[in-house]
Formats: sequence, structure tokens, C-alpha cells
Amino acid sequence: MHKNKIIFLFLVSINSICFSQKYHKDYSEYKDVKYLRQEGLLDKNNLRNGNWILYYQNYNYLNTIIDSNLVKTVTFFKKGIKNGTYKLFDLQGKIKTEGFYKNGKKTKNWISYYSDGKISEIVEYKKGNRKTSKNFNNGKIISKTHYKKNQKINTDYNLNGEIYRIIIENIKQKTKKEQRFFTNGNIEETRNYKNGRKYGKWLTYYPDGEIAIIETYKNSKKNGKYYRYNKLRNIKTIGNHRDNMKNGECKEYLNGGLYSITTYNNDKIIKCESFTETEAE
Repeated sequence: MHKNKIIFLFLVSINSICFSQKYHKDYSEYKDVKYLRQEGLLDKNNLRNGNWILYYQNYNYLNTIIDSNLVKTVTFFKKGIKNGTYKLFDLQGKIKTEGFYKNGKKTKNWISYYSDGKISEIVEYKKGNRKTSKNFNNGKIISKTHYKKNQKINTDYNLNGEIYRIIIENIKQKTKKEQRFFTNGNIEETRNYKNGRKYGKWLTYYPDGEIAIIETYKNSKKNGKYYRYNKLRNIKTIGNHRDNMKNGECKEYLNGGLYSITTYNNDKIIKCESFTETEAE
């Protein structure tokens, strides 16, 4: 009796071990008899499990016929959902992009590479949504983007690593504000867009940070008052645009005093008055 009990317990333990192990079966899919399209493992529910490999198919690429089973992607699955590492390879077998999935959504840092192995882009994901991205050229950062709810903030850098442009985009309102900078860090221009078209006030600055020009746009055309200032912060010109053409009075100032008034009609001068003989700046 005691011996039979020991045998029974032994059989139960063996059976438990067998069923506790993950069940896998191979799966292979061919484009035709010669070329393997993809392969991986299926669990007992016929769901993808473990690494799945997708291959490049034979095709003409840059006048080269690809006729061998080159690995294109390797993706880790768990119960049919992408969960784990992902790698994309180029036609030379070098890693082009690598990252991670969690519950079918991109997460953590996704890194892309140039053909020489240097990093071209790093994108940080959280639950499938982009949080930040950085682009590189020869190891130097050339742009950085932060993603917020309905907003994207992009910063571009010159070859010296200095900021030369910042773009703030409101995705919901379809507006975009662009600021360009001098090498000394001061703002050079401020531009506004809506629905991809120029709109609102556009400002141009002197290198010392003082305003040089104020113009107003509507539907990508200059419309409304425009102002020009000299480097001493004094008003130099006040005029009016209508659909990119000068219309109405354009007043010129010299040393703070009115110098001339020119009247325009669709860019054509119809009247000109001068109030001083002093030479204009």
C-alpha cells in the first residue's frame, strides 16, 4: 500500500510538471516553395509566443535582386500580443531600429541607426504615445521634440549645438508659433501659422533684441498695419497692407518727426508729400 502511494504521487508530480511547461509548436509561412516569409512559435491556443521572424522577400531594390531569406524584423510575442523586444534590420543585416512593446504598445526608448551604426533618432514612448524624440547627425543632436496633450514643442540646433529655432504647435487648434534665434541667443523672428497658413503678427528683431518690423498676416497674405523701427527704437515707418499690397497712407519718420506721407493704391503711388528737406536715414 505504501509503495503504491509513492508511485501514485510520483505520477501526479510528473503530470503536473508536463502541464506546467509552456506548449510550443513551430509555424512557418512561405511566399513560395523557395522563400520563407515568416516563422515563429505558437502556444496551445495557436497564439504567437516568443520571437517571431519576418523575412525580406525577393524584390528589386536599388537595381539589386534580393533572392535570399534576409531577416527583416524580430518581434517578441506573448499570448498573441507584442510584449518585449523588437528589432528591424536593413538589407545588410545591421540593426536599423530597436525598441520594446508592452501589451501591444510601444514603450521606453526606441532607437534608430544610420547605416554606419551611429544613432539617428531616439524616441521615448509611454503606452504607445510619443513623449520625447531626439534626432542626431554624426553624434550631435540636431532636433528635440516634446509631446504633450494636443501640443508638440520642437527645438532645432545648429552644428555648434546652439538653438536656432523653436516651434510650438497646438494640434487641436491647428496653430503653430515659430521662433528663430541669432547665434547670440536673441530672437531673430517670431512667426505664427494657422491651418498651415501665415496669420497674426509676425515680428522681426535686431540682433540686440529690439523690434525691427511688425507685420500682420491673414490667409498667408500681409493685411493690416505694419511698423518699422530703427536701431534707436524710434518708429521709422507706419503703413498698411491689403492682400500683400501697400494701400493707403505710408508715413515715414526721421529723428522722431514726420518726414513724408506716401499714398498707395494696390502698390501704386498716387500721392507723395514731403515735410522736410533733411536727408532720410
